[in-house]
Amino acid sequence: MKRIVAATMFVLALSAPAARAQTSGARQAADAFGLLGTWARVDCGRPASGANDYDVWTLDADGTLVETNDGGADYTSRYRFEQARMIGDDKIAIEGVYVGTGDRQRIVLAKQGDQQRTFESQDLTTGKMLIVNGAFASNGAQTAWYAKCK
Repeated sequence: MKRIVAATMFVLALSAPAARAQTSGARQAADAFGLLGTWARVDCGRPASGANDYDVWTLDADGTLVETNDGGADYTSRYRFEQARMIGDDKIAIEGVYVGTGDRQRIVLAKQGDQQRTFESQDLTTGKMLIVNGAFASNGAQTAWYAKCK
């Protein structure tokens, strides 16, 4: 029994630096992209609502990148992203979990000045592409641009 516990502790100890390295990379990519903070779909001066939702990007104490989408009383969702990397100067690829269902997501955000939008989104649980080249795969509608709140 002691050997099993010791072996388990050894494996956990080996995996901890890798997890820290991934979340450290997430912070570096988020900083390079300028992602942390609050982004509004319509107007930073108006309260969050279904028509003016906010994306709030923060870092948890463990370095995990967290996105909270605040649609006011209408809607709230939360993602936790363990991995992030820059793609060129204007895109960031992030991978993590939708907290509500545990589904894995891969998202690419594109930035233009003080605005960003979802450029690609894939449900890694099913493999289905949800957003391709800034448009919803289901209907072709363009994704919304979000402005960074000061």
